[in-house]
Amino acid sequence: MKSEFAKRFARVRFPGKENALYFEEVHDKLISSDGWEFTAYPFDQYPDELNGIWPTQQEDHLRIVNQAIDAIQSGKLTKVVISRVKEIPLKPSVEDSIDRIFSALCEKYPLACVYVYRMNVHSVWIGATPEVLVSKQGNVFSTMALAGTRLAQEAQNEWGEKEKNEQAVVTNFMDLRIQQNGGTDIQLKGPYTSKAAHLEHIRTDIQFASEKTISDWIRVFHPTPAICGMPVDAAKGFIQSHEKHQRRMYSGYFLVENNQGEAMAYVQLRCMEIAGNKAFIYVGGGIMGDSDASAEWIETENKAMVMQRVLEDLNLS
Repeated sequence: MKSEFAKRFARVRFPGKENALYFEEVHDKLISSDGWEFTAYPFDQYPDELNGIWPTQQEDHLRIVNQAIDAIQSGKLTKVVISRVKEIPLKPSVEDSIDRIFSALCEKYPLACVYVYRMNVHSVWIGATPEVLVSKQGNVFSTMALAGTRLAQEAQNEWGEKEKNEQAVVTNFMDLRIQQNGGTDIQLKGPYTSKAAHLEHIRTDIQFASEKTISDWIRVFHPTPAICGMPVDAAKGFIQSHEKHQRRMYSGYFLVENNQGEAMAYVQLRCMEIAGNKAFIYVGGGIMGDSDASAEWIETENKAMVMQRVLEDLNLS
């Protein structure tokens, strides 16, 4: 399989579907056999080479989270999402097993959007994301507000106020942005508990009508408070000045669209970058004024296990 994956490609399996779309390079675009096009976008611009991938030490993460809490309590921010990178050594043949990793993710996480792609010669990105940025069917758009995290076995407990408030910030942001940009017939369903792998989140589904394009709405929403924070510009500035690593494609998005008025953009979460004999797992968590830094570290460890367990089960790490 190595020759197949040595070139630019993408594969996407949507939630609840059996088969995946496979995209091959055609005239510098990634196109499927039935006319869908795939494009991936980073969280922020970064040089197209393997630099800035620094595994995050626990003490560094705790320090940055505490700095974020101080910034929120002082009124500079309402929320900010702090991410980290976990490095996993791999066996030399791992790139020959990309298709096995993808199939295992599809089987293990049927309710996630599973994706894998190579956009350049340096690395392969692969993940199982629970989060739609925005989708389009004709002039009807759908999005979601997804925030708050806990292990599924904690389901008998009530959600804490920190998680409820974190998710409400995202919902209010999305609703307000839709109203400000001319969306009509806005319908909200939720909040409710949504399972994603061994984790659970609080989710609100949002649907609205618009004559705008999906690219217009991506510009309206991205980056959302679920992956950046509030206010957006201040939160993004905090992230760029405090995180030592480049997020690269993590918390960016990929867009799949055709010429029939259908399009879907997913946030790139629960993902890892495979480069050489290493996997770099990217995870993050939303920080609020009442966050606890140690609990936030544990949350990122739980999120990292989505990718790490698949590598371990396949005996690749």
